[in-house]
Amino acid sequence: MVQVICQADDAGNPPYGDHDLWVLRRVASRSKPLIKIALIRLLYERGYHREQIVRLFNIIDWMLQLPKALEPEFVQAVYAIQEEKHMPYVNTIERLGIEKGRQEGSQEAEQRALESKRNAARKLIALTEMNDQLIAEIEELPVEEVEKLRAETRH
Repeated sequence: MVQVICQADDAGNPPYGDHDLWVLRRVASRSKPLIKIALIRLLYERGYHREQIVRLFNIIDWMLQLPKALEPEFVQAVYAIQEEKHMPYVNTIERLGIEKGRQEGSQEAEQRALESKRNAARKLIALTEMNDQLIAEIEELPVEEVEKLRAETRH
């Protein structure tokens, strides 16, 4: 038998207002970490293999995304579960994520450095009579790159 918890009024309006919805959202957002932690704990307790845990963790992580502010608390809870169960499987996922982040950060830094060198070369081209070879040496760019930048400034 299904019990009706909330019933609309005669005009069809729900029996709750904006404040009530706000409270419901807050409760749901606060319970999400608890649900996620409980699911992770179940993965360990059910005796899944490492590969299964990693795959299911990724699915759970995707489905129950936490706000940035709650992530440290979640990570601490996962560490506690791992220590309790002596199964550091999720650390591998975290290490992969950290490595990916480092690679992306490194690539972005290289791109910014290259663009900075190009901008400096453009200024030297515009403000001095230096030849392309000298600008290339100063800015540590290939001569062809400097020649290309000079051609761009002529147009």
